[in-house]
Amino acid sequence: MRTVTAAPITRKTHRLKLEPRKSPFYRELSDGLHIGYRRLAGGTPGRWLVRERQPDGRYKERAIGVADDCAQADGVSILDYDQAVDLARPSAVKLGPPFRCCTKP
Repeated sequence: MRTVTAAPITRKTHRLKLEPRKSPFYRELSDGLHIGYRRLAGGTPGRWLVRERQPDGRYKERAIGVADDCAQADGVSILDYDQAVDLARPSAVKLGPPFRCCTKP
């Protein structure tokens, strides 16, 4: 089994220093549960993801919100780290449909 190295995603200033890439940066919240942050290029705000290990050992990943990289967190459409962690908890993940991001026109 691979070990997840704790990525520096808890603070906005640290997240903005990360290089944009396709694969998310992860931090373990509990055994089999990780919060992820995907840094995007071009000044686009990053995305929060949750990754949960399934009984068969594979991971299920889904987006949970937009990071507060470019705007103040409001707890609804823009999330800071703590708000994203709250949504990543198993009880929250099972509520509602997957997050759908809106883009500016």
